[in-house]
Amino acid sequence: MNRFKMAVQFGLIGICIGSATFLISLLNYKQSLVTPSQIISLFIASGLVGELSMIFKFKRFQFIPRLVIHYLGTTLIMVAFGAYNHFIDNWWALGSFVESVTVAYVIISVVQYIMNIRYANNVNQLIKARKKDRH
Repeated sequence: MNRFKMAVQFGLIGICIGSATFLISLLNYKQSLVTPSQIISLFIASGLVGELSMIFKFKRFQFIPRLVIHYLGTTLIMVAFGAYNHFIDNWWALGSFVESVTVAYVIISVVQYIMNIRYANNVNQLIKARKKDRH
């Protein structure tokens, strides 16, 4: 897959995951008015996190350093998103926001991991079935 196509794909996946996560986080608030500016900045931030996820496709580093880089980059992008949208107005809010980002990051990572395992198992079953059919 060429890099441009991969960048578009990862950006769109990031937007989908980020949008769903943001909508779920709104369930914690009794009254939520989302502005067009917040929606656009969410799409930009989520797309950037999706682009950052391409780091997992490049095998120059071991997995743990890639995960740390991705987590730190994601946190910085989301803190910028939170500051731009005035979700962070003091140090306490910053800590709470980073905590929320971390919880969401862990949940999304676990779900992605489970989905990848299930996908790999399905592919392996298909390969075994094809080998069995050939013999």
